[in-house]
Amino acid sequence: MDKNISLNPGFKKLYTYNLGLLVQKYDATIGCSIPHSELHHILNTPYNIILENFISVINYQYKYKVIKKAGIDIHTHPALMTEDVKLTNLEKLNSILSQYNFNDLLLKDAWEAKEADELITKQLNNFINEL
Repeated sequence: MDKNISLNPGFKKLYTYNLGLLVQKYDATIGCSIPHSELHHILNTPYNIILENFISVINYQYKYKVIKKAGIDIHTHPALMTEDVKLTNLEKLNSILSQYNFNDLLLKDAWEAKEADELITKQLNNFINEL
């Protein structure tokens, strides 16, 4: 059964927007198969895998923000740091870990699959109902 894209303009917009990002990423053209193949790969990936990847990204971002807020140097590999810099980073880490909220953010995940899925579903339903 053929499906008509005109029945789903939101999907067409998201596909086109992401195609543009991939064309730019691969320095390709609209006729190049690589961006299209990557989009098709994403669409064929089970939702739970995409959701887990998404959750990993947002949890990492939270942890990164906490570490950055503490002023810890994360751009230099520890093997290239002086002992003083390592010690300073450890002191900053201990300081930030002593604060309850930051301790939880660094040692636990801020988001879990069920909670994120519920929020995504709610936002999608709101969007669909606005069309």
